[in-house]
Amino acid sequence: MISKHRANAQGSDPSAFVGNVGYPSPFDELTLALCQDAKRCVRIQSPLLDHQVFDNKALQHTLSALARKSRHTWVHILINDSTASRKRGHALLELARRLSSSVSIKKLEHHPQWNGETVIISDNKGVLYKPGDVDHEAFYQPDSAASAQRHADRFDEIWQRAREDRELRQMSI
Repeated sequence: MISKHRANAQGSDPSAFVGNVGYPSPFDELTLALCQDAKRCVRIQSPLLDHQVFDNKALQHTLSALARKSRHTWVHILINDSTASRKRGHALLELARRLSSSVSIKKLEHHPQWNGETVIISDNKGVLYKPGDVDHEAFYQPDSAASAQRHADRFDEIWQRAREDRELRQMSI
């Protein structure tokens, strides 16, 4: 299924915009595809780090491989609330505990520029975006430096105001 979405997204124009991406699927498949294409960094912004999209071994393995690739590769995950992930357990929380020098999770409950959207940014090149106020209106741009850079700049600004969630460090695995 991923290859179908890649083909649709890339077609003859690799920067093509794909709208109306369903959530949680195929959003989850496109998240994995975007992360698999990353060479240097991945930014994930998700209010709750939704289990249906982000709590799976394939994504954990992909991000682990990226984080271990070199000392210059990293993954930043930004959330609003860690309660459900802490109580239920989460593959990406486990990964952040094991690879804390290259996989970081920060929490920011409120920020005027974050309206609950979910965003995955790969290498300032590709972006997958779901507005916070809808369930099925996501879009995917696997090769759009301009769009990815705009989202990365906003992510980085919010990231600077976020803090490490101490409760995540104490989570039992």
